[in-house]
Amino acid sequence: MSPARLYLNVGNTSLQWGVWDAGGWAAEGRITIAEPTAALEELAVAVAEQGLTGEVVVVTSRRDLDDWRAKAEGALGRRLVVMGRDFSVTIPTRYRDPAQWGQDRVANVIAARGQDLYPCLILDAGTCLTADVLDEEGLHLGGAIAAGGPALMTGTAGRAPHLLRFIQRMGAANDSEDWGLNTAENLRLGWELGLCGIMEALVARYWEVTDPEGEVILTGGDAEFLAAGLGYPVMVRPRLTLEGLRLAWEEAREADGPS
Repeated sequence: MSPARLYLNVGNTSLQWGVWDAGGWAAEGRITIAEPTAALEELAVAVAEQGLTGEVVVVTSRRDLDDWRAKAEGALGRRLVVMGRDFSVTIPTRYRDPAQWGQDRVANVIAARGQDLYPCLILDAGTCLTADVLDEEGLHLGGAIAAGGPALMTGTAGRAPHLLRFIQRMGAANDSEDWGLNTAENLRLGWELGLCGIMEALVARYWEVTDPEGEVILTGGDAEFLAAGLGYPVMVRPRLTLEGLRLAWEEAREADGPS
């Protein structure tokens, strides 16, 4: 039986976790990172009864990785292995400098290739909204990066601080049938339409210049929410990054041989 192993997709605003055990995801969740120590303590409680063994496998693009890693190892009592630093998988890509390619995006591509989902456009709706394109051979053709929901809210609050108190109320704002009727509703409607507009532009570009028959895959923390706002069906895969991380780790271990 395979060990119950914890996989982490650590972003700037949220932490996605999953426990892989005996060929399936035994438990999973997502935690908002308002403060790293508190988020890690919440994670430790969430996985305390999962019977974890071995290392914790992580994908992240955080700039404070060394500090975060030390806190995570202390909170979880386990060694972390980080994709792109402690192990890596080579993916065929046209990216001019693959070292600049975010490891979470690499994990998404690994998952799409491993599950035969290409040709496809992968949209990851997190702090940033990223796009990655695979052709019919599974070659990574490049992509795009735009502001995601958290980045849009942070940017708005930074440049217009008088709106911060209304941004903090957006989650409780009513959905508007026509137009927002207070400032929080105005902000929420603009946020939703802005993100959907960016995604629709990326999809239109993909279908026009790359592959009119290709699949559109949506993942990330805002994936399921935003999918409902699009005018066409998409494949929603909330675990795509974790799946790619797991496949990358298993391939790297197989290449290294038994340890």
